[in-house]
Amino acid sequence: MKNPIRIWCLLVLPLLGNSQTPKQPIPKIEIDSIKKIIILDAYNDNYERVWGRRYVIEFHTNMFRLYQLEEYYKNYEFDVDEIEFDSLKILKSKEISKSKAKKMTAQINERNKKRSMIKEKMDSIAWGTSKRPENWNGKRDLGQIDKKAIQVFLSTLNSKSLSPYGYLNTKGIDSIWLKKNVDRLYEKWNRMFPNAKNSSKNNVFFALKDFKLFKKTFFSTLLSRNFTTYPYMEIIIVKKSPDSIKVTSRGQNFFQVPFEINSIKTYNPELAISISKLIPNEKFYSVNKRLNPTWEKIEEQILWNIGDAYRNKKRK
Repeated sequence: MKNPIRIWCLLVLPLLGNSQTPKQPIPKIEIDSIKKIIILDAYNDNYERVWGRRYVIEFHTNMFRLYQLEEYYKNYEFDVDEIEFDSLKILKSKEISKSKAKKMTAQINERNKKRSMIKEKMDSIAWGTSKRPENWNGKRDLGQIDKKAIQVFLSTLNSKSLSPYGYLNTKGIDSIWLKKNVDRLYEKWNRMFPNAKNSSKNNVFFALKDFKLFKKTFFSTLLSRNFTTYPYMEIIIVKKSPDSIKVTSRGQNFFQVPFEINSIKTYNPELAISISKLIPNEKFYSVNKRLNPTWEKIEEQILWNIGDAYRNKKRK
């Protein structure tokens, strides 16, 4: 059998990115105009297993209540009937027939079942438990939601700020902060890379003094992607009027930015933080650590990225 990841690329990559909706202005959302908010937190682990939870916040008179509607955990399965093998030119270029492609897809699905079982055991060893999300549909009452949390979420949606840098301002992270912290950051980097060469240490030390570089690395850190994990978040704001607002994200790193609000992208971390206040911080497979990370974790990744880029770079 060929490499499953390569097969996945042959089958799936041509299908990605085809659905685009025209950009629409973001209407201002008032709390009194909302009927309910539906939130889906989903996760795709290397197209081998998937899990997710769906919630709804219902609006009652002077009360906002959170319910969980669904939870699932299962191996990922390609739907052979939904894949248009005939339209995948890359299969023809590789002289892979439709029947052979179907057989390969079935083999991948079978492999995923075994891989999911192995990964579940690995999780239980890492976490000291075998607990994982269940598979159910229904309606579980999770209690009231603070009105202030909803107001913060809506005000962030209504905000015209789409930049990630407002987060740095709220944390007091500017050129003055960097000047005061450069020695601490350098020592922290040294602990991360104790065997670094002296030339690398010099490069990183001077790079850490550049606030423009620090900001640039902060942004690139938020946008970093990989080819193994695929989070997805979808929020539907159902209004009392016929229209509704859709907020989605496929971001893979801190704050899961960018989010799209009616197809308009926002990189504002405050939106992710406000969403984290609306749903439970689950003990296992929780999105909250990604939506509302600690600055310590972000800082560590920034140092890693600066070090990776500058430790072997010649200084002018």
